[in-house]
Amino acid sequence: MDISTSGFVSREVPAVSNVFTEVSEIYSGAYSAVYKAKRYGQWYVLKCLKDEYRHSMLYCELLKKEFDISISLSHPNIARTIGWEEVPSLGSCVVMEFIDGVSLEEYLKEKHSSKEKVRVIKGIISAMAYIHGKQIVHRDLKPSNIMVTANGGNAKVLDFGLSDTDSYSILKHPAGTENYISPEQLTESVPDCRNDIYSLGCIIRKADINLYYKFLAYRCTLPKSGRFANVESVQSCINHWERFLSVLPALVMFVVSVVFIALYTMDRHDEKGKDVLLREAIETGRHKVDMIYRPLIEFIGGRKKISYEEYDKLSRMMSDISTEVELMCDSLVKGMDDVSKSTVLNSVYLYSSDLFKNMALPVPDSNE
Repeated sequence: MDISTSGFVSREVPAVSNVFTEVSEIYSGAYSAVYKAKRYGQWYVLKCLKDEYRHSMLYCELLKKEFDISISLSHPNIARTIGWEEVPSLGSCVVMEFIDGVSLEEYLKEKHSSKEKVRVIKGIISAMAYIHGKQIVHRDLKPSNIMVTANGGNAKVLDFGLSDTDSYSILKHPAGTENYISPEQLTESVPDCRNDIYSLGCIIRKADINLYYKFLAYRCTLPKSGRFANVESVQSCINHWERFLSVLPALVMFVVSVVFIALYTMDRHDEKGKDVLLREAIETGRHKVDMIYRPLIEFIGGRKKISYEEYDKLSRMMSDISTEVELMCDSLVKGMDDVSKSTVLNSVYLYSSDLFKNMALPVPDSNE
């Protein structure tokens, strides 16, 4: 007699071990080593001291200090520190997330678009703004200490072995890496966020994105007194540049539209003998255009260069002027027949075109 049952089929569940397996070295530094290991079916990174340094109180404290700093950080562009564990054959280890990707050093050797590289730089800047907000200075920011994820191309800042914060009164000494360390960091042991800004400038220069980012790199690597005071200032410069780029197409379209209307008007026969009301409407339109453009002319005042804040204001003024001219024209031709409307509008837009054409718009001052 066959007996059928329903339900889940019982299977033997494999034992789960918290022991790290498949441990392999992926990096060896001056006093520490980094390993890749698997546990619970996931990869982790273990950072520990080399054999010859494991019994040194100084190096044990340095590794513990790195753990204390990094465990407090939680940011999408910073490699996550998970815990502190004793691992057989490795000793005390900082346990960190495993990042599937390549170092920024390797990433920049490959071909990537400016947009992709800007995304990475913005991720680094966001991470720096976060750690500086916690009064932490990385002090060893360089391409080999930044990973770029294979999925999404996101920056991940790691290795806080030389980092420092105001809360520590011990283990302070000059530190950094050649070609990325700020000049003052070679002699000063007190952490300063401008140390990281200098290193950030070197990274931006190496990324070789475009002329504006080269200018940004220059500003980041000026002597300490002339350098950006904080990462927020770097972010602000990038935001100003991107706002300018977003407004530029609208300005170009405005100029093209005005020129097109002017050329179209030149092909029209100038019908003389229009009645007085039509001529008055045209004169009224020109007078109102003068009034609309007057604040812009006074604002520019013949200057060739202005600050980024003033240029942002100039962009908004140009947008408002375009709107005002359109509203004024709509009001001016209300109730007219099509022929009269065309005559007035063409005259007013041609007059606006002449005014706009004779204006020399200033540019942002690159020495700001």
